[in-house]
Amino acid sequence: MRPRPSRFPVLRPPPRRLVVVVLVAIIVGTTVYRITSTASSRAAALGASRVVAVVVDDLAAGDVIELGDVEMLDRPVAHLPDDPVVDDPTGLAVRVSMTAGEVLTIGRVAGGDRTGAAALIPEGWRAVTIPVIDAVVPAQPGDLVDVIASFDPTLSARDSSLVIAADAVVVDVAEDAVTVAVTRPRVTEVAFALANGIVTLALVG
Repeated sequence: MRPRPSRFPVLRPPPRRLVVVVLVAIIVGTTVYRITSTASSRAAALGASRVVAVVVDDLAAGDVIELGDVEMLDRPVAHLPDDPVVDDPTGLAVRVSMTAGEVLTIGRVAGGDRTGAAALIPEGWRAVTIPVIDAVVPAQPGDLVDVIASFDPTLSARDSSLVIAADAVVVDVAEDAVTVAVTRPRVTEVAFALANGIVTLALVG
């Protein structure tokens, strides 16, 4: 008498190759999920992004931005300065020296078609040339200096020494003079000091 067949079919183990393929698929899927989750978490932490002008090549104060000097790149808003340039700045001049990788800001470019020393003068400011008595202050165009006036106390009721223009912008440096830009209200103070005292410059760090 033949044995009766089993009600349940005999399950054979899957081929080893199939097992390997399934395991690899699981590992790859898990890795992709982790990478995607990490990227999403970082993006969420950084918040929104914005396309801004980023300096590609080093620029000196007064240089005119040419094609290829900057690129419009996407940057996280959380890492941006308050006034980034969001339009193509080609043709504008920079007021201060900038290095590759920096985000260009509105305050660092001159408006209009001004170039060279004129481009370094902020809107509404005035440039004044200050003769050098001893040695030229170790400053470069675009640096900030304090303009200090010293008066003879027997000839003037003013303090013997005081800052008459803080954070003036150096626009030109010559062998015997330094030209600085000061706010319009400070122009008369600097002129008075040049006529009645001794004017020196202090480099702002």
